[in-house]
Amino acid sequence: MTETGVWLIGARGNVATTAITGARAMAHGEIDTTGLVTGE
Repeated sequence: MTETGVWLIGARGNVATTAITGARAMAHGEIDTTGLVTGE
């Protein structure tokens, strides 16, 4: 599997933390992709 890195810049990391937490939950099948613009 190819790994892709992401560098998120923001004030105090609030947006980055939320984005990474959601991405990891989706990768582990813990949440659904319903409502996501880029969901497959």
